[in-house]
Amino acid sequence: MNFLSCPILIYCFRYIKDQGARKLKRCQEKIVDLQESITRSSEDIAKLRADEDALTQEVSSANTTLSTLKDNIRLRKINRDIQAVETEMAGLDLEEASRARQQFDERYGPAKAQEEEANRQVSRHLLSTSHLK
Repeated sequence: MNFLSCPILIYCFRYIKDQGARKLKRCQEKIVDLQESITRSSEDIAKLRADEDALTQEVSSANTTLSTLKDNIRLRKINRDIQAVETEMAGLDLEEASRARQQFDERYGPAKAQEEEANRQVSRHLLSTSHLK
């Protein structure tokens, strides 16, 4: 058998001629580079997921705070409305009390005078009837 006719030798010569060892080494280096890139990308993805979780929690917390603030604003408005109604009621009570006092003053004087006159008449009548006995 001739050396040049052996397929394995032909392959080996071609491998050497085409710089197969260098190409293999370059391929292995590229594989290592790509594996490192995949590792970095995986780490970046993990960091981004952690950042996303943190942002989701922050948004949730902000929504809770917003809801609390809206409740506080609504409560303060209700308190202002209650205060206004209480002030109005107090004003009405004062007006009513003032009217009642005025009516009392207008009626008390004449009624007291009538009562005193009636008491005098009763006293006179009692005195006059007691002298007769």
